[in-house]
Amino acid sequence: MLKKDSVINIALLLTSVFVTLLIMEFLFPRFLHRMPLTMIPGLDGGLRVLTQTSKKTTVPKNYTALVGDSHAEGRGDWLKRVLRESRYRFTTPDYHSAHIIHRKTGQDVITFGTSGSGSLGSLVAKPIPRYLYLNSLWHFTLEKPKRILVYFYEGNDLIDNIRDLDTKFKVKYDMNHIYDPKYFADFITEMILKNAPIYERQKGVFWKNFLFSRFVLKGVDNGKKEINVGIRKLKKALGMNPTQKTAIAPPQAKPQTAQQPSTSPAPPAKPLAPAVVNKALVGGKEVVLPSNLQAPAVELTPEEIKATTYVFEQGILYLQRFFKESFVGIVYLPSPLSSYEITSPQVSIQNYYNRGTVFDTQRVKERSQEVCRRLEGIASENRMGFLDARKAIKKGTAKEILHGPKDWKHLNEKGYHVLSDAIITTFFDEEESSGFIGCD
Repeated sequence: MLKKDSVINIALLLTSVFVTLLIMEFLFPRFLHRMPLTMIPGLDGGLRVLTQTSKKTTVPKNYTALVGDSHAEGRGDWLKRVLRESRYRFTTPDYHSAHIIHRKTGQDVITFGTSGSGSLGSLVAKPIPRYLYLNSLWHFTLEKPKRILVYFYEGNDLIDNIRDLDTKFKVKYDMNHIYDPKYFADFITEMILKNAPIYERQKGVFWKNFLFSRFVLKGVDNGKKEINVGIRKLKKALGMNPTQKTAIAPPQAKPQTAQQPSTSPAPPAKPLAPAVVNKALVGGKEVVLPSNLQAPAVELTPEEIKATTYVFEQGILYLQRFFKESFVGIVYLPSPLSSYEITSPQVSIQNYYNRGTVFDTQRVKERSQEVCRRLEGIASENRMGFLDARKAIKKGTAKEILHGPKDWKHLNEKGYHVLSDAIITTFFDEEESSGFIGCD
Protein backbone atom coordinates (compact mmCIF):
# COMPACT_ATOMS: atom_id res chain seq x y z
CA MET A 1 0.00 0.00 0.00
CA LEU A 2 1.05 3.54 -0.65
CA LYS A 3 2.15 5.53 2.35
CA LYS A 4 0.17 8.58 3.36
CA ASP A 5 3.02 10.92 2.29
CA SER A 6 3.15 9.27 -1.13
CA VAL A 7 -0.57 9.67 -1.61
CA ILE A 8 -0.34 13.34 -0.67
CA ASN A 9 2.56 13.89 -3.08
CA ILE A 10 0.70 12.20 -5.94
CA ALA A 11 -2.40 14.25 -5.17
CA LEU A 12 -0.33 17.45 -5.14
CA LEU A 13 1.28 16.50 -8.43
CA LEU A 14 -2.04 15.77 -10.10
CA THR A 15 -3.52 18.98 -8.70
CA SER A 16 -0.55 20.99 -9.99
CA VAL A 17 -0.88 19.45 -13.45
CA PHE A 18 -4.62 20.12 -13.47
CA VAL A 19 -4.22 23.75 -12.36
CA THR A 20 -1.44 24.31 -14.91
CA LEU A 21 -3.62 22.91 -17.68
CA LEU A 22 -6.49 25.18 -16.62
CA ILE A 23 -4.21 28.22 -16.69
CA MET A 24 -2.85 27.28 -20.10
CA GLU A 25 -6.34 26.58 -21.43
CA PHE A 26 -7.23 30.13 -20.39
CA LEU A 27 -4.09 31.81 -21.80
CA PHE A 28 -3.43 29.74 -24.91
CA PRO A 29 -6.32 31.03 -27.08
CA ARG A 30 -5.21 34.62 -26.46
CA PHE A 31 -1.77 34.11 -27.99
CA LEU A 32 -2.54 32.07 -31.08
CA HIS A 33 -1.48 34.93 -33.32
CA ARG A 34 2.01 34.79 -31.79
CA MET A 35 2.56 31.16 -32.71
CA PRO A 36 5.46 30.45 -35.10
CA LEU A 37 4.74 28.75 -38.40
CA THR A 38 6.43 25.49 -37.42
CA MET A 39 4.10 25.01 -34.44
CA ILE A 40 0.89 25.65 -36.35
CA PRO A 41 0.57 22.06 -37.66
CA GLY A 42 -0.10 21.04 -34.05
CA LEU A 43 -3.40 22.93 -34.11
CA ASP A 44 -6.79 21.86 -35.33
CA GLY A 45 -7.20 23.07 -38.91
CA GLY A 46 -10.12 25.29 -37.96
CA LEU A 47 -7.97 27.28 -35.54
CA ARG A 48 -5.19 28.10 -37.93
CA VAL A 49 -7.02 31.16 -39.23
CA LEU A 50 -6.48 32.80 -35.83
CA THR A 51 -2.73 32.14 -35.86
CA GLN A 52 -2.26 34.47 -38.81
CA THR A 53 -0.13 37.53 -38.13
CA SER A 54 -1.88 39.84 -40.57
CA LYS A 55 -4.06 41.23 -37.76
CA LYS A 56 -3.54 43.07 -34.49
CA THR A 57 -5.00 40.51 -32.09
CA THR A 58 -6.00 36.86 -32.12
CA VAL A 59 -9.59 37.59 -33.15
CA PRO A 60 -9.75 40.14 -35.99
CA LYS A 61 -12.08 43.12 -35.93
CA ASN A 62 -13.64 44.98 -38.85
CA TYR A 63 -11.53 42.75 -41.05
CA THR A 64 -11.06 41.69 -44.66
CA ALA A 65 -11.21 37.97 -45.49
CA LEU A 66 -9.37 36.50 -48.46
CA VAL A 67 -10.78 33.33 -50.00
CA GLY A 68 -9.46 31.24 -52.85
CA ASP A 69 -6.84 28.61 -53.52
CA SER A 70 -3.09 28.64 -52.87
CA HIS A 71 -2.68 32.25 -54.01
CA ALA A 72 -5.04 33.42 -51.27
CA GLU A 73 -3.19 31.11 -48.89
CA GLY A 74 0.13 32.73 -49.82
CA ARG A 75 2.05 29.89 -51.46
CA GLY A 76 5.21 30.58 -53.41
CA ASP A 77 8.95 31.07 -53.09
CA TRP A 78 8.52 33.83 -50.51
CA LEU A 79 6.80 31.41 -48.11
CA LYS A 80 9.39 28.72 -48.82
CA ARG A 81 12.16 31.12 -47.89
CA VAL A 82 10.40 32.14 -44.67
CA LEU A 83 9.91 28.50 -43.68
CA ARG A 84 13.57 27.77 -44.38
CA GLU A 85 15.02 30.80 -42.60
CA SER A 86 12.58 31.05 -39.68
CA ARG A 87 12.01 27.41 -38.85
CA TYR A 88 13.03 27.68 -35.20
CA ARG A 89 12.23 31.32 -34.52
CA PHE A 90 9.33 32.39 -32.36
CA THR A 91 8.32 35.00 -34.91
CA THR A 92 6.53 34.68 -38.21
CA PRO A 93 7.75 37.07 -40.93
CA ASP A 94 5.45 38.33 -43.65
CA TYR A 95 5.07 36.07 -46.68
CA HIS A 96 1.97 36.98 -48.73
CA SER A 97 -0.63 39.53 -49.72
CA ALA A 98 -2.59 39.43 -46.45
CA HIS A 99 0.48 40.66 -44.60
CA ILE A 100 1.23 43.40 -47.11
CA ILE A 101 -2.35 44.71 -47.07
CA HIS A 102 -2.39 44.65 -43.26
CA ARG A 103 0.91 46.54 -42.98
CA LYS A 104 -0.02 49.19 -45.54
CA THR A 105 -3.62 49.82 -44.46
CA GLY A 106 -3.48 49.04 -40.75
CA GLN A 107 -6.60 46.90 -41.13
CA ASP A 108 -6.97 43.29 -40.03
CA VAL A 109 -6.78 40.73 -42.84
CA ILE A 110 -7.25 36.97 -42.59
CA THR A 111 -7.22 34.32 -45.26
CA PHE A 112 -9.33 31.20 -45.67
CA GLY A 113 -7.28 30.26 -48.74
CA THR A 114 -6.51 26.58 -49.25
CA SER A 115 -4.20 24.91 -51.76
CA GLY A 116 -5.69 22.60 -54.35
CA SER A 117 -9.27 23.80 -53.99
CA GLY A 118 -11.64 24.56 -56.85
CA SER A 119 -14.38 27.16 -56.53
CA LEU A 120 -16.66 24.95 -54.44
CA GLY A 121 -13.94 24.14 -51.94
CA SER A 122 -12.38 27.58 -51.69
CA LEU A 123 -15.66 29.56 -51.62
CA VAL A 124 -17.85 27.23 -49.58
CA ALA A 125 -16.19 24.19 -47.99
CA LYS A 126 -13.35 26.16 -46.39
CA PRO A 127 -14.55 29.62 -45.27
CA ILE A 128 -18.09 28.84 -44.10
CA PRO A 129 -17.37 25.79 -41.89
CA ARG A 130 -14.29 27.47 -40.41
CA TYR A 131 -16.30 30.56 -39.54
CA LEU A 132 -19.02 28.42 -37.94
CA TYR A 133 -16.46 26.32 -36.10
CA LEU A 134 -14.65 29.27 -34.54
CA ASN A 135 -17.91 30.74 -33.33
CA SER A 136 -18.91 27.39 -31.81
CA LEU A 137 -15.94 27.48 -29.41
CA TRP A 138 -16.17 28.98 -25.93
CA HIS A 139 -13.21 31.25 -26.46
CA PHE A 140 -14.09 33.22 -29.58
CA THR A 141 -16.71 35.39 -31.19
CA LEU A 142 -15.73 36.08 -34.77
CA GLU A 143 -17.81 38.74 -36.48
CA LYS A 144 -18.52 38.51 -40.18
CA PRO A 145 -15.94 40.23 -42.36
CA LYS A 146 -16.30 43.80 -43.54
CA ARG A 147 -15.21 42.70 -47.00
CA ILE A 148 -14.45 39.42 -48.72
CA LEU A 149 -11.97 39.35 -51.58
CA VAL A 150 -12.27 36.27 -53.76
CA TYR A 151 -9.07 35.34 -55.56
CA PHE A 152 -9.88 33.70 -58.88
CA TYR A 153 -6.84 32.18 -60.55
CA GLU A 154 -7.21 31.54 -64.25
CA GLY A 155 -4.33 29.05 -64.22
CA ASN A 156 -6.26 26.11 -62.72
CA ASP A 157 -9.51 27.15 -61.02
CA LEU A 158 -11.63 26.12 -63.99
CA ILE A 159 -9.67 22.89 -64.34
CA ASP A 160 -10.39 22.13 -60.68
CA ASN A 161 -14.07 22.88 -61.28
CA ILE A 162 -14.24 20.21 -63.99
CA ARG A 163 -12.75 17.76 -61.51
CA ASP A 164 -15.43 18.67 -58.95
CA LEU A 165 -18.21 18.25 -61.49
CA ASP A 166 -16.91 14.78 -62.37
CA THR A 167 -16.19 13.55 -58.86
CA LYS A 168 -18.91 15.26 -56.85
CA PHE A 169 -21.80 16.55 -58.96
CA LYS A 170 -22.18 13.68 -61.42
CA VAL A 171 -22.14 11.11 -58.62
CA LYS A 172 -25.71 11.87 -57.50
CA TYR A 173 -26.94 14.80 -59.57
CA ASP A 174 -28.21 15.19 -63.13
CA MET A 175 -26.08 17.23 -65.54
CA ASN A 176 -29.27 18.11 -67.44
CA HIS A 177 -30.26 20.31 -64.46
CA ILE A 178 -26.88 21.85 -63.76
CA TYR A 179 -28.03 25.32 -64.83
CA ASP A 180 -30.95 25.30 -62.39
CA PRO A 181 -29.60 27.56 -59.58
CA LYS A 182 -31.79 26.03 -56.85
CA TYR A 183 -30.85 22.50 -57.92
CA PHE A 184 -27.17 23.42 -57.88
CA ALA A 185 -27.48 25.22 -54.52
CA ASP A 186 -28.97 22.05 -53.01
CA PHE A 187 -25.98 20.14 -54.37
CA ILE A 188 -23.59 22.64 -52.75
CA THR A 189 -25.33 22.30 -49.39
CA GLU A 190 -25.49 18.50 -49.33
CA MET A 191 -22.32 17.48 -51.15
CA ILE A 192 -19.92 20.35 -50.47
CA LEU A 193 -20.81 22.15 -47.24
CA LYS A 194 -22.08 19.25 -45.14
CA ASN A 195 -19.28 16.97 -46.32
CA ALA A 196 -16.54 19.43 -45.35
CA PRO A 197 -14.42 17.72 -42.65
CA ILE A 198 -14.64 20.65 -40.26
CA TYR A 199 -18.40 21.10 -40.66
CA GLU A 200 -19.25 18.43 -38.08
CA ARG A 201 -16.78 19.83 -35.56
CA GLN A 202 -18.94 22.89 -34.93
CA LYS A 203 -21.53 20.68 -33.24
CA GLY A 204 -21.66 19.98 -29.53
CA VAL A 205 -18.42 18.12 -28.88
CA PHE A 206 -17.21 19.12 -25.43
CA TRP A 207 -13.56 18.14 -26.01
CA LYS A 208 -13.11 20.59 -28.89
CA ASN A 209 -12.93 23.51 -26.43
CA PHE A 210 -9.76 22.27 -24.72
CA LEU A 211 -7.43 23.86 -27.23
CA PHE A 212 -4.17 23.63 -25.33
CA SER A 213 -4.63 19.98 -24.28
CA ARG A 214 -5.42 19.00 -27.85
CA PHE A 215 -2.43 20.99 -29.09
CA VAL A 216 -0.10 19.18 -26.65
CA LEU A 217 -1.35 15.73 -27.67
CA LYS A 218 -1.02 16.45 -31.36
CA GLY A 219 2.26 18.22 -30.82
CA VAL A 220 3.95 15.06 -29.56
CA ASP A 221 3.90 13.59 -33.05
CA ASN A 222 4.87 16.88 -34.68
CA GLY A 223 7.67 17.25 -32.16
CA LYS A 224 9.18 13.94 -33.24
CA LYS A 225 9.17 15.12 -36.85
CA GLU A 226 10.87 18.40 -35.92
CA ILE A 227 13.54 16.55 -33.93
CA ASN A 228 14.29 14.36 -36.94
CA VAL A 229 14.59 17.45 -39.14
CA GLY A 230 16.92 19.04 -36.60
CA ILE A 231 19.12 15.91 -36.45
CA ARG A 232 19.46 15.85 -40.23
CA LYS A 233 20.41 19.55 -40.28
CA LEU A 234 22.95 19.03 -37.50
CA LYS A 235 24.55 16.12 -39.32
CA LYS A 236 24.77 18.18 -42.48
CA ALA A 237 26.31 21.11 -40.60
CA LEU A 238 28.91 18.82 -38.99
CA GLY A 239 29.74 17.24 -42.32
CA MET A 240 28.49 13.84 -41.23
CA ASN A 241 27.15 11.45 -43.84
CA PRO A 242 23.45 10.94 -43.25
CA THR A 243 21.91 7.56 -43.84
CA GLN A 244 20.73 6.70 -47.31
CA LYS A 245 17.15 7.22 -46.23
CA THR A 246 17.72 10.85 -45.28
CA ALA A 247 20.14 11.56 -48.13
CA ILE A 248 17.68 10.85 -50.89
CA ALA A 249 16.19 14.06 -52.18
CA PRO A 250 12.40 14.26 -52.07
CA PRO A 251 10.73 13.61 -55.42
CA GLN A 252 9.85 16.66 -57.44
CA ALA A 253 6.20 17.63 -57.34
CA LYS A 254 4.36 16.36 -60.35
CA PRO A 255 2.25 18.76 -62.42
CA GLN A 256 -1.30 18.94 -61.16
CA THR A 257 -3.64 16.65 -62.99
CA ALA A 258 -7.38 16.33 -62.99
CA GLN A 259 -9.72 13.52 -63.86
CA GLN A 260 -10.58 13.29 -67.53
CA PRO A 261 -14.17 14.48 -68.07
CA SER A 262 -16.20 11.49 -69.15
CA THR A 263 -18.31 13.69 -71.44
CA SER A 264 -15.37 14.96 -73.48
CA PRO A 265 -12.99 12.34 -74.91
CA ALA A 266 -9.56 13.89 -75.21
CA PRO A 267 -7.48 13.96 -78.40
CA PRO A 268 -4.01 12.45 -78.10
CA ALA A 269 -1.41 14.70 -76.50
CA LYS A 270 0.83 16.68 -78.83
CA PRO A 271 4.54 16.22 -78.16
CA LEU A 272 6.38 19.41 -77.31
CA ALA A 273 8.50 20.42 -80.26
CA PRO A 274 12.11 21.19 -79.25
CA ALA A 275 11.89 24.62 -80.90
CA VAL A 276 8.85 25.68 -78.88
CA VAL A 277 9.84 27.73 -75.84
CA ASN A 278 8.07 30.34 -73.75
CA LYS A 279 9.75 33.61 -74.64
CA ALA A 280 8.77 36.94 -73.13
CA LEU A 281 9.89 40.55 -73.10
CA VAL A 282 11.10 41.53 -69.61
CA GLY A 283 13.11 44.64 -68.83
CA GLY A 284 13.53 45.40 -72.52
CA LYS A 285 15.11 42.02 -73.22
CA GLU A 286 13.73 38.77 -74.57
CA VAL A 287 14.01 36.05 -71.91
CA VAL A 288 13.13 32.36 -71.89
CA LEU A 289 10.51 31.34 -69.32
CA PRO A 290 10.13 27.74 -68.07
CA SER A 291 8.17 25.23 -70.13
CA ASN A 292 4.85 23.70 -69.06
CA LEU A 293 3.50 26.86 -67.46
CA GLN A 294 -0.10 27.22 -66.37
CA ALA A 295 -2.39 28.96 -68.85
CA PRO A 296 -5.97 30.34 -68.85
CA ALA A 297 -7.74 27.01 -69.53
CA VAL A 298 -6.95 27.08 -73.25
CA GLU A 299 -7.56 23.32 -73.48
CA LEU A 300 -11.20 23.51 -72.37
CA THR A 301 -14.08 23.52 -74.85
CA PRO A 302 -16.59 26.41 -74.96
CA GLU A 303 -19.20 24.26 -73.18
CA GLU A 304 -16.69 23.42 -70.45
CA ILE A 305 -15.83 27.09 -70.02
CA LYS A 306 -19.53 27.84 -69.62
CA ALA A 307 -20.02 25.06 -67.07
CA THR A 308 -16.92 25.79 -65.01
CA THR A 309 -17.48 29.54 -64.80
CA TYR A 310 -21.05 28.74 -63.78
CA VAL A 311 -19.66 26.62 -60.93
CA PHE A 312 -17.63 29.62 -59.80
CA GLU A 313 -20.68 31.87 -60.06
CA GLN A 314 -22.85 29.58 -57.94
CA GLY A 315 -20.07 29.17 -55.40
CA ILE A 316 -19.58 32.91 -54.94
CA LEU A 317 -23.33 33.53 -54.77
CA TYR A 318 -23.60 30.89 -52.03
CA LEU A 319 -20.79 32.67 -50.18
CA GLN A 320 -22.47 36.04 -50.68
CA ARG A 321 -25.77 34.77 -49.30
CA PHE A 322 -24.10 33.39 -46.18
CA PHE A 323 -22.06 36.55 -45.53
CA LYS A 324 -24.83 38.85 -46.66
CA GLU A 325 -23.57 41.79 -44.59
CA SER A 326 -20.14 41.68 -46.24
CA PHE A 327 -18.94 43.42 -49.38
CA VAL A 328 -17.71 40.84 -51.89
CA GLY A 329 -15.12 41.59 -54.55
CA ILE A 330 -13.47 39.37 -57.17
CA VAL A 331 -9.72 39.61 -57.78
CA TYR A 332 -8.90 38.14 -61.19
CA LEU A 333 -5.39 36.65 -61.09
CA PRO A 334 -3.61 35.87 -64.37
CA SER A 335 -1.74 32.67 -65.05
CA PRO A 336 2.02 33.02 -65.72
CA LEU A 337 1.46 32.93 -69.48
CA SER A 338 -0.99 35.85 -69.20
CA SER A 339 1.34 37.80 -66.94
CA TYR A 340 4.13 38.48 -69.43
CA GLU A 341 4.45 39.98 -72.90
CA ILE A 342 4.92 36.69 -74.73
CA THR A 343 7.02 37.01 -77.89
CA SER A 344 7.07 33.38 -79.04
CA PRO A 345 4.29 32.45 -81.52
CA GLN A 346 3.50 29.35 -79.49
CA VAL A 347 3.67 28.48 -75.81
CA SER A 348 4.27 25.36 -73.75
CA ILE A 349 1.56 24.81 -71.14
CA GLN A 350 0.99 22.40 -68.29
CA ASN A 351 -0.69 19.27 -69.62
CA TYR A 352 -4.22 18.80 -68.29
CA TYR A 353 -6.51 16.04 -69.56
CA ASN A 354 -3.83 14.91 -72.03
CA ARG A 355 -5.09 17.49 -74.53
CA GLY A 356 -1.75 18.84 -75.58
CA THR A 357 1.02 21.08 -74.35
CA VAL A 358 1.59 23.42 -77.31
CA PHE A 359 -0.86 26.21 -78.15
CA ASP A 360 -0.78 29.43 -80.12
CA THR A 361 0.07 32.50 -78.07
CA GLN A 362 -2.93 34.31 -79.50
CA ARG A 363 -5.23 31.65 -78.08
CA VAL A 364 -3.84 32.31 -74.62
CA LYS A 365 -4.66 35.99 -74.94
CA GLU A 366 -8.16 35.35 -76.27
CA ARG A 367 -9.08 32.77 -73.61
CA SER A 368 -7.75 34.95 -70.81
CA GLN A 369 -9.90 37.84 -72.00
CA GLU A 370 -12.94 35.59 -72.44
CA VAL A 371 -12.74 34.22 -68.90
CA CYS A 372 -12.07 37.66 -67.44
CA ARG A 373 -15.13 39.08 -69.21
CA ARG A 374 -17.30 36.27 -67.87
CA LEU A 375 -16.25 36.95 -64.29
CA GLU A 376 -16.57 40.70 -64.73
CA GLY A 377 -20.17 40.06 -65.83
CA ILE A 378 -20.84 37.95 -62.74
CA ALA A 379 -19.53 40.74 -60.52
CA SER A 380 -21.52 43.44 -62.32
CA GLU A 381 -24.79 41.50 -62.28
CA ASN A 382 -24.53 40.72 -58.57
CA ARG A 383 -23.27 44.10 -57.30
CA MET A 384 -19.83 42.82 -56.41
CA GLY A 385 -16.50 44.55 -56.72
CA PHE A 386 -14.00 43.50 -59.35
CA LEU A 387 -10.30 43.89 -60.04
CA ASP A 388 -8.60 42.70 -63.19
CA ALA A 389 -5.12 42.26 -61.68
CA ARG A 390 -3.66 41.43 -65.10
CA LYS A 391 -3.03 45.11 -65.74
CA ALA A 392 -0.93 45.71 -62.62
CA ILE A 393 0.94 42.42 -62.89
CA LYS A 394 1.74 42.86 -66.58
CA LYS A 395 2.98 46.37 -65.88
CA GLY A 396 5.27 44.87 -63.25
CA THR A 397 6.53 42.06 -65.48
CA ALA A 398 7.49 44.58 -68.13
CA LYS A 399 10.35 45.43 -65.74
CA GLU A 400 11.10 42.23 -63.83
CA ILE A 401 10.11 38.61 -63.20
CA LEU A 402 7.28 38.31 -60.67
CA HIS A 403 7.18 34.50 -60.35
CA GLY A 404 9.62 31.87 -59.14
CA PRO A 405 12.50 31.36 -59.53
CA LYS A 406 11.54 27.86 -58.33
CA ASP A 407 7.75 27.99 -57.98
CA TRP A 408 6.32 29.35 -61.23
CA LYS A 409 2.73 28.64 -60.25
CA HIS A 410 2.73 31.46 -57.71
CA LEU A 411 3.91 35.02 -57.37
CA ASN A 412 7.19 35.75 -55.62
CA GLU A 413 7.69 38.48 -53.01
CA LYS A 414 7.80 41.27 -55.58
CA GLY A 415 4.77 39.81 -57.31
CA TYR A 416 2.72 39.75 -54.12
CA HIS A 417 3.62 43.40 -53.51
CA VAL A 418 2.40 44.34 -57.00
CA LEU A 419 -0.85 42.43 -56.46
CA SER A 420 -1.40 43.88 -52.99
CA ASP A 421 -0.88 47.45 -54.15
CA ALA A 422 -3.50 46.94 -56.87
CA ILE A 423 -5.93 45.50 -54.31
CA ILE A 424 -5.39 48.38 -51.90
CA THR A 425 -5.92 50.96 -54.63
CA THR A 426 -9.11 49.24 -55.82
CA PHE A 427 -10.83 48.23 -52.59
CA PHE A 428 -9.33 50.12 -49.63
CA ASP A 429 -9.19 53.70 -50.82
CA GLU A 430 -12.86 54.33 -50.13
CA GLU A 431 -12.74 58.01 -51.16
CA GLU A 432 -11.07 57.61 -54.55
CA SER A 433 -11.60 54.00 -55.61
CA SER A 434 -14.69 52.74 -57.41
CA GLY A 435 -14.09 49.15 -56.24
CA PHE A 436 -14.45 48.03 -59.84
CA ILE A 437 -11.58 47.79 -62.33
CA GLY A 438 -12.89 45.85 -65.33
CA CYS A 439 -11.15 43.85 -68.05
CA ASP A 440 -9.48 45.65 -70.96
